[in-house]
Amino acid sequence: MKNAKEICKKYAPKNYHLAMHTVGVFTTATSLKDLSDMVQSAAVVFGSPCSGENVEKHFHNLQLWMQKANVDVDGNARNSKADEDLKGVKGNNLFGRHFKELISNTSLEMDGDLGRHGTGKMYEQYHNKYNALRKIKRQNITENNKMQGIMEKSQWDLKHIRLRSGRLTRLDDFVVQYQISHTALLKEYEVSKRMLQRKKFRVDEEKWKERRQKKKGRYVTVLRKPFPFRRSTKMVASSMAPSSPVQTGRVEDVTLETPEFQEVLSLWKKRDTEVVVSVLPSKNHGTSIIIHHSDLRTLRPHLWLTGEVIEGLFHCLAKKEQKGIYIMNHYTAGLILFGDRTQLSRQSLRNVNFDRYQAIVMFVNIKNVHWKFLFINAVNHTVYLLDPAPSSSEEEDSKLAARKFSDYLKMRRTRHAKTEWVDIKWKGGVLTHPVQKDGFSCGVLVVMMARAVMKVFPDFPVMKFKTSKEKMAEERKLMALEILQASVFDTNSNCAM
Repeated sequence: MKNAKEICKKYAPKNYHLAMHTVGVFTTATSLKDLSDMVQSAAVVFGSPCSGENVEKHFHNLQLWMQKANVDVDGNARNSKADEDLKGVKGNNLFGRHFKELISNTSLEMDGDLGRHGTGKMYEQYHNKYNALRKIKRQNITENNKMQGIMEKSQWDLKHIRLRSGRLTRLDDFVVQYQISHTALLKEYEVSKRMLQRKKFRVDEEKWKERRQKKKGRYVTVLRKPFPFRRSTKMVASSMAPSSPVQTGRVEDVTLETPEFQEVLSLWKKRDTEVVVSVLPSKNHGTSIIIHHSDLRTLRPHLWLTGEVIEGLFHCLAKKEQKGIYIMNHYTAGLILFGDRTQLSRQSLRNVNFDRYQAIVMFVNIKNVHWKFLFINAVNHTVYLLDPAPSSSEEEDSKLAARKFSDYLKMRRTRHAKTEWVDIKWKGGVLTHPVQKDGFSCGVLVVMMARAVMKVFPDFPVMKFKTSKEKMAEERKLMALEILQASVFDTNSNCAM
């Protein structure tokens, strides 16, 4: 059983436990005849490309051997008949030759749609032709592979040898050049031979019957629960977009092995496309946020999140909390802090009445390489500009953001006679929060900061979430699942954009 795990993982990864139990059954054989029957049944089950009656019969035979109650693993109950049966299994690996011949002569199940075997008269003609060629013993292969390789390589060099200036025209030049190439070829062969040389093990006599197992393992004891016989192993690929919106309670209650998470992983594995995978309803009246497949794939580990993904998650959080918080577009927020007056006048939000809200949450892009969280609290007249990365100028940045926002409110009063929040004296503030431990999780931390603020508003938030590598990977999966579950896009009645 020493090499059984590696062999089963390599050749039967989808049926690993069945293969290990089958190897365990081999160790319970008390005679060579029983072991031959076991090997033959295993060859039919694991080697047949189709699932027919013959495979099912041998499969049930293996199940019966696995479920036998009188399993003697230690080999103490071997009788004299078994010893007489093993007398011929000695010498230079005659035991292996016996079972190799047995497996090669086993008839496999070939009935069914194989996809590579044809039928008809032409197929029979080619079958007979190549079957006759397979039996021919004539082969032009020398016993010494080294000599054959040298000869073939030398002939190739003889035909293709060149100099930088052109072909060789003098015989003496050709002999010198050929001798150099031939010597280099021999050295190259010797080096490759030493690199590929492996340690060989030779056993003069098989002594496996004298071994004693100290304890019974999992795969050599009685099988309590039988394996189901599956006739088809074909998997149906999932579509690009979710079939229908799935509504659940909390995303955190879903384990990472559910079909919903498998759908997220399947979407992540595909290449970027502009197919719509989610449409999130916005809290602002008359708008919605469209999430494309390429946007959803930015939630994979070690990638920067797009503004559409972060804004969509903000609206999902606001819909759950319902606490009078306005979600401002990240483009408008960027113009308030970093745009000029001409651009800012086009984003004045003339139809928005800030008196209906108690706070504004938004996020801003810093030079196209970083995200920051902006929280405007009208209850205590404070503006917070939080940086997910470690920063010593957070208080000064918050004060500058407060002045910019105050100028924005005055601009609204001048252009549209909007007087909400204009008389408030805004100030900059600082909130204690965790920082990112890498260079690409700023968007994830911005969403987690917004979640902490919206959950306790109007109370003062306390941010104590973890920012480890494992936590960030888990949060990305939860956010992707939340985007798919909150979608109102129905692929059955709408076309993907």
